[in-house]
Amino acid sequence: MATYEMPEIKCELCRASGAASLYFSRTAGFSFVKERYTPYTLLSGIFIGRCVPAEVTAVKLYIGSKIIHHGTADSVVCEYSHGVWRIRLRSLGFSMLLGQNMAEPGIISQPDLTAVIGKAAGAYAVSCQGSTKKVNYVYIKDTSTVWEAACIYAAKAYSTYPYIRGTNSVYCTAISPKTRDYSGKKIVSYSSGVKLTGLISHAHTQDAAGEWNISKTNSFAVNRHIIKHKYYARDNEWAYDPQAGLSYNIGAGDRGRQYGRLKYAGAELEELLDKANFTAEGLSLTAAEVDRIEITCSPKGLFTELSFYNDLYCPQ
Repeated sequence: MATYEMPEIKCELCRASGAASLYFSRTAGFSFVKERYTPYTLLSGIFIGRCVPAEVTAVKLYIGSKIIHHGTADSVVCEYSHGVWRIRLRSLGFSMLLGQNMAEPGIISQPDLTAVIGKAAGAYAVSCQGSTKKVNYVYIKDTSTVWEAACIYAAKAYSTYPYIRGTNSVYCTAISPKTRDYSGKKIVSYSSGVKLTGLISHAHTQDAAGEWNISKTNSFAVNRHIIKHKYYARDNEWAYDPQAGLSYNIGAGDRGRQYGRLKYAGAELEELLDKANFTAEGLSLTAAEVDRIEITCSPKGLFTELSFYNDLYCPQ
């Protein structure tokens, strides 16, 4: 049976006022999640050591020499119990600020991705893919967030959905994805499944005269006897291509509708949109796109669970 070598794991707590960071290499367990449609990474765990929670300004997690998380000190608790100091923490990647910052309403003319992400002025540690296409415009509605604007941009520029690469970088396209074969790994489990709650079968919108004459059908939903009609008022965002607007709305409910999962011992530190090969009874993956990564650590060891979606944005 395949084995793996336990890498060094290190949690860094950054502190205010120029104070030196604190580092902790002992953990009682943690979970790290990075997902195709979520605008931030998520870390929660317990590390052995002591800190002053009010001093913590940011959290980083390293596996080996690679930093895989850099985020907020969303919740930090330092407790003493049974003779041991423990730090319980929960941290969201700083890119979550894109979903909490409203963009100034109005039209952004001829934007690339940099122009859209730049609407989150001062968002700490956030960056984005460079040299992206320009689109005609992105229309920012009242109360729209910068992440929502980025989603619109990605749909118009690449017919896709943005994702987080590295720790806090927003990307639209895959950049030199690695392909890995997992046949030689210590496989813990694998599975496949569906999640159909969000599906929309028929989307409708108005034409220039205000009539509901523009429609789009999701055959995947219809073929599964899921009939749900949704009506969307004429939208300035899609005034010149209402069919694209209906595709965007259908795609939102289609995300992650089918998936395969593979869990193995160890951590290869995959990036979203990397490719995987694996064949076993009940699951066959050929250059399957990695769409969710969950790394867990416990007294039982270090494990990685990968999910591979099959939906309108991630066809397998």
